[in-house]
Amino acid sequence: MSVARAVRRVRPRSSATAGVPLQRRLSSTESHHHDEHHESSAEYPKEGFTGPFWRNTTILAIIGFGAINFAPEGILKGAGTSGTEDPPWLTRVLAHYAPSLKTWERLNAKHLELTEEQANYNLFVQDAKRPVMHRFRYPQQFEQGSTHCMPVGGGADLNGLVVKNE
Repeated sequence: MSVARAVRRVRPRSSATAGVPLQRRLSSTESHHHDEHHESSAEYPKEGFTGPFWRNTTILAIIGFGAINFAPEGILKGAGTSGTEDPPWLTRVLAHYAPSLKTWERLNAKHLELTEEQANYNLFVQDAKRPVMHRFRYPQQFEQGSTHCMPVGGGADLNGLVVKNE
């Protein structure tokens, strides 16, 4: 038996806590963390191709196939590509809802104008040069520190510095 255990057994305890064992409260007890390394008891729905998304997709595909194959001749009229016949119905629908050529020309001209402005601005910024002199916002910062008790190399020699205040 070690000396520490022997001292604990011999040491007198107070009567208030003599019968109550001390509880250890560790940060890694079950109340402070989740038991994620055990199997989960949650039940998840069965996955497969029987869900509403796949059912609706199948129904729409069947309806689309039937509409193309069993549609009246008037809708699909002009299926040829020659200039004498009417264009197919999908081409007519797209042409009906598409913007006119004048709209596209106006949008392209505006885009070209904005691109030229941006290019000129980029050239202007790239040709800019920094000022020869750097102006500090607070030039008095050179005069506020003490020159005494500075370690070697801790500060620059500012004896020849002339602060220009305008």
